Amino acid sequence: MRYVGPFFAATASSRFSKGARAQLLCAVATFAMGSVAAHADVIRLQVLGSVSPDSASESCASSTGCILTGNIRINNLTGAVISADVIAIGFSPSVGPFTDPSAPHISAGLTDLEIATAPVFTSEVALVFSTPRLGSLVGYTGGPLSTVTGVVDKTGDHMWNLTVGFLTETTAFAPIPEPSTWAMMLIGLGGLGLVGYRQTRKGQAASA
Repeated sequence: MRYVGPFFAATASSRFSKGARAQLLCAVATFAMGSVAAHADVIRLQVLGSVSPDSASESCASSTGCILTGNIRINNLTGAVISADVIAIGFSPSVGPFTDPSAPHISAGLTDLEIATAPVFTSEVALVFSTPRLGSLVGYTGGPLSTVTGVVDKTGDHMWNLTVGFLTETTAFAPIPEPSTWAMMLIGLGGLGLVGYRQTRKGQAASA
């Protein structure tokens, strides 16, 4: 016997009850929500830190000091860095913005995430912090930055060192449902429409 899927089998019956229709709709919604939840692992980390010059050849604006701020998007299931946009405020000479992340690695017994300028390398920030898995962002959801964190220009002549800073999870990004999820939802909704149409036709025939 040829296998008939549950949604098609349900729509094949003109006696499909309201309760069965509700169960079908719930099944579709549950499947879709489960698929989305399984992929809700992309998070945004807000960067906020205060740094100080390493020597007299660097300085910070008197009104703001030297501030690092911005956002980093990661997949904390795989540990991948999706994107980065970190700016440096009040730095002299000016550095950043930092938009080109490298793969995390181990430095000073902690996880080091280096983000450089792009497309031309002129400076970079090294964010150093503790993670559940050393050298990886898997399972990471934010925390304090180590004072090993710093900013350096491409010559290495100008450096700034972190005074205090944090990576804070701000928003979970809602993932776009996959094609298979959309297909299942459309099949279910289409089945409901077909059942409604057949019941309407049956009612009209009975009253004729």
